[in-house]
Amino acid sequence: MQNAQGAELYLSEEVCALNKYRLKYRKTDDARFISHLDFVRTITRTFRRANLPVKYSQGFNPHMIMTVALPISVGVISDAEYMEIEFTEDVPCGEIVSRLNENIPLGLIITDARKVSETDTPLSKIAYAKYLVNVEHRGNCDIDKIMQNETLEVDKKTKKGITLTNIKPMISSVGLMSDNDGNAEYEMVLSAGNVQNLKPETVISAFEKYSDCYKADFISITRTEMYFDGFKSVM
Repeated sequence: MQNAQGAELYLSEEVCALNKYRLKYRKTDDARFISHLDFVRTITRTFRRANLPVKYSQGFNPHMIMTVALPISVGVISDAEYMEIEFTEDVPCGEIVSRLNENIPLGLIITDARKVSETDTPLSKIAYAKYLVNVEHRGNCDIDKIMQNETLEVDKKTKKGITLTNIKPMISSVGLMSDNDGNAEYEMVLSAGNVQNLKPETVISAFEKYSDCYKADFISITRTEMYFDGFKSVM
């Protein structure tokens, strides 16, 4: 009898573990100045208002079991943010999206949801992020010439402080999409994640350092997608 109870408990925990969902969401201009901590508080309240069967941790201070992938910097817009959440029971993905969007604040939009399988790559393995960067600039910048340098050394913020870093290995691709009357748009695919992480602002700093009389002021930065190694889709 005791073994049967133990098997039943194990099966119950296994079922709960399989009720994990990956969500994709947008952070629009109206939410660009929400910090990561404020986002966690906001999305927690949203799940509660949506009356979804969220699974909580055990202990004296229970909290929702969720993971947010690579929180974006304050002031940056995003079309492709990802998080995972665990439920205590199965919920149709379409219902998750609709119920959350009915209760979520202005500036945040859930765009997709799917159930996570045991073979899925974890969000901690995200390796790249794609950005659209709009700047107002003075002077000219020859990206092809800059990228021919063996190294691109600029000051970069790290865990050890500001250090001179070669960022060239962290740039997968960069290109000029348009340039009209001093307003330029660049597309960048940069290393992102726990191993290497490069921000578009640092790339623009390299453009300024390795160009003659080129200075840029940011208008907007939009993260358009994130990828696993080999540019595998997150969803």
